[in-house]
Amino acid sequence: MGVELQLEELVEQRKRALVQGRADDAFALSQEIAKLQDELADLSELLPNSPTPAATWM
Repeated sequence: MGVELQLEELVEQRKRALVQGRADDAFALSQEIAKLQDELADLSELLPNSPTPAATWM
């Protein structure tokens, strides 16, 4: 599963946990969300520096 999809799923799980009054679960999910957001930020920094397939082909 892609990082974006994982992030979406965790956000939905956190929302459900908050609605259901499961504060501990919501906090744990918030920590997981923060880790994935950091990972996504790291990936986005790498992408502009990576050559595109067309650039490597030419």
